[in-house]
Amino acid sequence: ADRWAGEVVAASRDLLRLVNRDRRSPAYGCFHPPFWLNKTSDYPNARCQEAAYTLALLHRNDYPGNSWRGVEEIRELALAGLRFWARRQHPDGSSDEWYRGERGFAATAFTAYALSRAFVLLAPGMAEPERGELVSSFRRAASWLARHQDLNKLNHEAVGAAALCALAAATGDEPARAAARAKRDRVLAAQRGEGWFPELGGCDTGYSFITVEYLVRCWLLDPDEKLRLACERALDFLRFFVHPDLMTGPEYNLCRNHYVSLLAAAALGGVSPTARGIFREGAARASALEQITQEAPRYGIRPEAILRRLVYGGGTRLITSWGSPALGGVYKLVAVQHPGGAW
Repeated sequence: ADRWAGEVVAASRDLLRLVNRDRRSPAYGCFHPPFWLNKTSDYPNARCQEAAYTLALLHRNDYPGNSWRGVEEIRELALAGLRFWARRQHPDGSSDEWYRGERGFAATAFTAYALSRAFVLLAPGMAEPERGELVSSFRRAASWLARHQDLNKLNHEAVGAAALCALAAATGDEPARAAARAKRDRVLAAQRGEGWFPELGGCDTGYSFITVEYLVRCWLLDPDEKLRLACERALDFLRFFVHPDLMTGPEYNLCRNHYVSLLAAAALGGVSPTARGIFREGAARASALEQITQEAPRYGIRPEAILRRLVYGGGTRLITSWGSPALGGVYKLVAVQHPGGAW
């Protein structure tokens, strides 16, 4: 865990290149360079503001190699990110991601979750007028999410449930908590007997992992035994689709999502043997992949020449059947290509 935390800390330093740090700019705190820097976008993508949560975590926590803990500039940039999100929020509480005036469910849910969690970390010492303004923005977002659903893309509904849980924790509003439970129950009602959650009416293991991840976030904020059992049942199905490279196959997924959530497995690992097993196996595989990356150059081999030969899927990437999916089953194959092109 310390090794991964160190990698996250190192990667997070690039956030300072993305955020507008000019206090005199009306876009101060914006994390979307195409809007504030390049001027290639006429609106800011609200999803980029989720980075403020990362800065808030780094400001508050003593992660390995984290030199930003307690640094006032990092706290101020995180707060600036919250302020910019609140200013660009539509009056009805929604936010934009793909185009101006979109009022997207995903943009509203994902950003409301991340920024309300950041708010809880940054609230101590926050001036009352600013606290009140942000709480008002959170309440508008909660009201919008409570009135809207996205059951076709079920992962969005799960994110909406987690966002409402987080908004309730930030504002203390019981209506938001009740709306979160209603969304959570709608998601659980859609779960299939095998354990997966439908996405656009079909199975996509990557999106099922995202759905479980945000249901687990709900469970952490509002523990419920029915919810825990549903997440464990989903992971019991999904564990069979985790490839050695810690992805799940886009070839056989309806929406081609390859995401695997070790975060959900880690969070649930304390009470779920299934989740604990997924996390331990994932950690071991991550170590193996890192070992290949570090040691291959010693033998004059490019790491990607090995890693890219891990070929998975429902037939579409098999050497013997490129472009001809094998619908009868899922095959896994490892092969090495010689410099001359022969396998």
